[in-house]
Order: sequence, then C-alpha cells, then structure tokens
Amino acid sequence: MEDLLRNETDSDQIVHYVEDWKRLREASEAIATDAATVDSKLHLEEVAQHLRNSVVQMESIAVEQSSADGEIAVKVDLCGQLIDLRLEPGILARRTAAEIAGEITRLVTTAGQEATKQAEDVLRGASRIPEFEPVATKAIGGLAAPGSARQSR
Repeated sequence: MEDLLRNETDSDQIVHYVEDWKRLREASEAIATDAATVDSKLHLEEVAQHLRNSVVQMESIAVEQSSADGEIAVKVDLCGQLIDLRLEPGILARRTAAEIAGEITRLVTTAGQEATKQAEDVLRGASRIPEFEPVATKAIGGLAAPGSARQSR
C-alpha cells in the first residue's frame, strides 16, 4: 500500500486509497470481533454440554453389592440410599434376622462408599473444562478481535 501511495500523484486518488484501506481495516476488525464472539459462544455451548453430560453420569450412579454366598444383594443410588434389596428364598430358615440385618447394613455401607467414589470421579471429570478452541477465528485466517493477544498486525 505504501509503494502504491508513493507512486501516486493524484491527491484525490490517494484520499480514495486511504479511505478504502480504512474501510477494509474496519471490516476486518468487525469480522475478527464476530469470529471471537462465535468462538466464545461455541466454547460456552461445549462447556454446557460437558456439564450436562456430567449431571447425567451422576444421576445414573447405582452400585450393587452381593453377599459372598449370593443370598443377599443390595443396590444403592448416588446418595447411598437403598433402592433395591434381594433376598434368596428360604434365607430366614438359614440365618437369623440379626445376621441378615447385619449383612444388609454391611452391603449397603460398602455399596454407598463405592457410589461416593464413582461420584468423586464424575466430579473430577466435570471440573476438567474443555479447552478454548478458536474455531471461527482460525477459519478466517487467524484474525482476532482488536486489542486481543492474537490480533494480526
């Protein structure tokens, strides 16, 4: 552009070139700003989807535990609350009520601890927010919004 202006002698033409250059620069900055806005919105949607997936994982946590002999089985939810109990037929003839209650309590406690571990794993994953990827900015050749660290010079 500077070479073009140096060789130009018509002042009206020079003014015309400068005005065109200013319009192109403003349009470039507007495109870069729009791209940055698109990138931000895309990233927010990606983060929101990541968090929604984590909520679904949390809601689906259920842990089952069975006694060594398989006569008692429990299932607990995310909070360690008993949501299912299975007793084999005839167990009352083979064990006392206190033995059965003790085994159910042990199984529910063990399953609840496992549910807590699974929930912690999901929360750790939820806290790993996806990295920001400037997709739209890259698509227009690396332009960035005026004043940003990636602004073309």
